[in-house]
Amino acid sequence: MSKRWPSSVDRAQREVLPLNLSLYHAAREYPGGAKAIAAIYGLNATTLQHRLSPTHEPHRIDLDSLEAVLGATMMIASWIPSASSPAGRYGCAR
Repeated sequence: MSKRWPSSVDRAQREVLPLNLSLYHAAREYPGGAKAIAAIYGLNATTLQHRLSPTHEPHRIDLDSLEAVLGATMMIASWIPSASSPAGRYGCAR
């Protein structure tokens, strides 16, 4: 009998993740993804995607990127009940 390892999405829905993974999942589920968040805040889309990627080591999240992801996902959280919003689902809720 083999045990299936949970995917990052499965794990994210069951437990509170570290900040970098919470931001990654929140941005991925935002309508339009990280590209849409970058467009709203005037950031470079590719750079934001790299900063949010848990596997891309050279880029780290900075305060501008953190503010962009939280700001965009919190706007969604104010329209949708927190359990179904990307921010609420991954531990970034108010």
